[in-house]
Amino acid sequence: MKKIMLFVLLALGAVQANAKAWLNYAGLSLNVPIVDTSLKMEETGEKQNLAEIGYGGGVSYIGVHRSGFLVKADALIGAITSDDVEIQGSGRNVGFYENLSAGAGYAFVNTEKVLFGVAVMGGAEIAQYEDDYTKRNASDDLKHKYTDSMTFATGSIGGDIFCAYNLGAHFGLFASAGARYIYGGAGQIEKKDEWTQDSNKKSSTSSSDFDLSGKIVVSPSIGVMWHF
Repeated sequence: MKKIMLFVLLALGAVQANAKAWLNYAGLSLNVPIVDTSLKMEETGEKQNLAEIGYGGGVSYIGVHRSGFLVKADALIGAITSDDVEIQGSGRNVGFYENLSAGAGYAFVNTEKVLFGVAVMGGAEIAQYEDDYTKRNASDDLKHKYTDSMTFATGSIGGDIFCAYNLGAHFGLFASAGARYIYGGAGQIEKKDEWTQDSNKKSSTSSSDFDLSGKIVVSPSIGVMWHF
């Protein structure tokens, strides 16, 4: 029994010591990702530039070991705009995006007041633009509901630099900037047509695939952070 109790006490001590070795940060941020890439249509081989600017929010986690080693993860979501997309007609098109990224790095400064470090990050993003409209088709004199969409996913790798400043025991401010290379991606432009004829619902769909590659994503952010 004494041996069992000793083992339990040693295990609890090890867990407590390991917990004290790590400082955890959880944050909420505002983000403005700036994307510059290019796409190539699979059927025609046509190439075009794709520039986007996003406006969104996110949640972040940073875990820092007393040795300086750290892990970092981000989840972002928001609206994205582009003048190079024409799903909603010419001019500024508006869609939405989601981004997940994670990585590891090193904290050069890790004190009670200041955290400053860098991390190598890898991530994936999904973006979509969509437009719904109804109009009468001249060929059959029926009202048709059209849904045009452009959806794509990309993968990227790069780095983040960040700084957090503690204002109190568990609260602070942080800012970060990331730069990632877009190493690849794929997407689809789809047009869906729905109509009712003789009380029967009918539909047709056409689509075109494309690939994405190259250039960069720059993502500055600022927010608040809790540390524990």
